[in-house]
Amino acid sequence: MKIENKKGLSLIEILIIIIIFSVLGVLTTNAIFLTLRSANKGNSSIKIRDNVNYFLSIIQRQLRGAQDIVNCPNSQDTSYIEYIDDNGTTNRFTCNLSGDLGYIASGSARLNTEEIDITTCSFTCIESESGNPPSVTVNITAEDATTSIPEIRGNFTTTTKIYLRNN
Repeated sequence: MKIENKKGLSLIEILIIIIIFSVLGVLTTNAIFLTLRSANKGNSSIKIRDNVNYFLSIIQRQLRGAQDIVNCPNSQDTSYIEYIDDNGTTNRFTCNLSGDLGYIASGSARLNTEEIDITTCSFTCIESESGNPPSVTVNITAEDATTSIPEIRGNFTTTTKIYLRNN
């Protein structure tokens, strides 16, 4: 009697193929998740940067045209600056970091949206010296308040020096 050799795959060969495809599937899935996470963090960071740049432009415009800085103390809970605008009116920018969400206000109006949490903020004033006008250095760190996952929560830190023109 003649035994026919049937060619096929053994159980071990099938298991090895299944393991290889499983590993490839896991690696591909992880790569996709990392790409999506990076894209979300990038979008979050752009949103924060745009918001911070918007209210910094308001602060710069007001302080550049200010006649004088009236008060510029710094403390842990609240940092603020009082200035006399070009109309002779005393105004104030305030960093309120107490509570759930930190924010920056001009008078009583909040400058940043509730999507942005201001985590650090300070105003540092420098008197005029050797022909240079007085200046104010603004330090701000903000992060996304809408994202609860720390890995994709965007943040943005900036420091801006503003010279007063009208002094």
